[in-house]
Amino acid sequence: MPTQLVAGCPCGDGTSVLRWSRVKPTKLYRAIKVYKPRDNEILTLKKGDVVRIEREDNEYKGFAWCESGGKYGWVPLDIMELIDDIRGRLKEDYSSRELAVNLRDVVKGYTIVRG
Repeated sequence: MPTQLVAGCPCGDGTSVLRWSRVKPTKLYRAIKVYKPRDNEILTLKKGDVVRIEREDNEYKGFAWCESGGKYGWVPLDIMELIDDIRGRLKEDYSSRELAVNLRDVVKGYTIVRG
C-alpha cells in the first residue's frame, strides 16, 4: 500500500498538521491557512522499534519528544507501549514528517492522531 496522508498532530499554534501513514482515507480537509513544516528532520519508525522518551508535551497532552537512531521528533503516546519511564515500543509504523499546505489546499485525511 502506498504512503498516504494522516491528519492530526499539533503545530504549536493550536492547529493541526497532516502526517504520512499507510491507511485508508476517511475524509477530505481544506487548509484554512498556509503551513510550512518547521523541522527538516524526520523521525521514521516501524512497529516494534524502541524509542527513548526525552519528555512529554505539557501543552499537547499525549505527545512525547523521542529519540531513535540520533533523530528526534514528536510521537503520540497512544501508539507506544511504555517499557519504562524513558523507553517506549511502537505499536504501529509512524513518521514525524509534516505536510506543507497552501491556503485552500484539499487533502485526504486518514487517521486523526491526538488531533
